[in-house]
Amino acid sequence: MYEEKTFDNLMEQGMAAISGVDTSEGSLVWNAVATAALIAEEQYAQMDRIWENMFVDTQDLEYLIETGAEAGVFIIEATAAVFEARMDFAPEIGDRFSHVDQEYNYTVIEIVDEEQGLYKLECEEAGSESNKHLGEIEPIEFVQDYEYAELTRLLIPGADQEDTEAYRQRRLEVYEYKSFGGNRAYYKQELKAIAGVGGIKAQRRQEGEETLGIIVLSSDFAKPTDDFIAALQERIDPDLSGEGEGVAPIDHKVRILPVDEIPIHIDMDVELDEGFTIEALKPAIESGIESYLKSLAEQWERSSQLVVRISQIETAATKVDGVLDATGTMLNGLEQNIKLGMFEIPKKGPLNVTTI
Repeated sequence: MYEEKTFDNLMEQGMAAISGVDTSEGSLVWNAVATAALIAEEQYAQMDRIWENMFVDTQDLEYLIETGAEAGVFIIEATAAVFEARMDFAPEIGDRFSHVDQEYNYTVIEIVDEEQGLYKLECEEAGSESNKHLGEIEPIEFVQDYEYAELTRLLIPGADQEDTEAYRQRRLEVYEYKSFGGNRAYYKQELKAIAGVGGIKAQRRQEGEETLGIIVLSSDFAKPTDDFIAALQERIDPDLSGEGEGVAPIDHKVRILPVDEIPIHIDMDVELDEGFTIEALKPAIESGIESYLKSLAEQWERSSQLVVRISQIETAATKVDGVLDATGTMLNGLEQNIKLGMFEIPKKGPLNVTTI
């Protein structure tokens, strides 16, 4: 708003208003005007920042969070991952462990089955980075009977703090869609405000059924774990009672379901540049294809049908340095694109690559 209020422009404006005295650089008048122009430039910059932070679409995160709270739309804070662990001794609730190969600490939060040595541990650091690290852990403090402990399974993924622009979009949607008990906007607002939820689709009640379905995509754009789905069910409509004990309105029996993952088996012929081998390049090709399939999953909530395209699979392969061409691609045994259902996302299956 005040982009033109720079030091040079303010100096020019100030000096133009003075006549009959020495205004050369370094003169008393010049120094006085320069001091005022410098202060004014800083004040205009502050006024410009205040102006921008009056509006949701230009607010800094700090002000976006404050005004969002006033509107009842809170930013999704980072949450910690919860793991299942197997141990050969009996720890107590609150005991702490550290990962042998990673810089993460964990706390025992629940005894699942003491006879089988199964426990729930929560990572002490919030965020999604710890989700991918299973393996051996050890007590932080000395334990007499300790021999072995291992994180065996991720139960509830940790989630990062909501992206600023994603939060801004949710904040703006307050003006675009009116949510009230039971409509699509209501369930989207309630579920998207939960850490770990990346997208939802509401499924109307089918003939002969008492429940309506809410299909959920995780925040890492994959199929949610069973434990996470159970936690969402408890929050939305415990026991499918329809008694309004969760956030679902009374008389709404709501079943929370995970999105379906459809494995995509890929057969592909590739031509390599001189000096490259398929053994060296295959991991990069797989990574490129996984990125493409994830980009499709990211579109799931706002798309009625995802299509896995052969052309995009081959493009992902040829972006790898050393791959000259990719041809003859088959998806799940067929030389055609794969159209997924409304509640399905793709997941990379086996990749069979042949050099030509």
